[in-house]
Amino acid sequence: MNKAMPRYRFNRLTDITLEDIERIGGKGLCLDVDNTTAYDCSKEFIPGVPQWIEDMKAKGMKMVILSNAVPKRAKWISGALGIPAIGMSLKPMPWGYIKAARMMGIKCSEMVVIGDQLFTDIRGGNIVGAITVFVNPARKETRNVKVFESRRRREKPILEEFDRINGVKANEKG
Repeated sequence: MNKAMPRYRFNRLTDITLEDIERIGGKGLCLDVDNTTAYDCSKEFIPGVPQWIEDMKAKGMKMVILSNAVPKRAKWISGALGIPAIGMSLKPMPWGYIKAARMMGIKCSEMVVIGDQLFTDIRGGNIVGAITVFVNPARKETRNVKVFESRRRREKPILEEFDRINGVKANEKG
């Protein structure tokens, strides 16, 4: 199996329901920051995310932010959302994912990793045996533009393969 291939795909984080998480066997969420919960390199949350987080917390869902962002940024996001965070996690290396699962008191196989990058978020989640969910990036990155353009080009055939395997039509991708 391609370690960058997600098990599931949604348009946005806020499209995922508690029922979806339970249906796929999730007992806790490991959430990316940039372009998943907040806009890239910004303190501006993607519309609906803070309320979605509050709703999930109210329903008893365990959550941890896992980010390659500097610890100061991860700490700010953590404080604003009221959930723990691990910054400078070195995704896709497994250590941050393992630590996140331990913080939630669950097995990696019970953790749903949600992120917008196949080669960091999804690959790392797959390496530790987590349930991986790709969400479309909220907007185009404004930093390291050439690097991200190259990554997104390399992601495209993997996502096309995911869509082909799962019978997703172009108008269903969101």
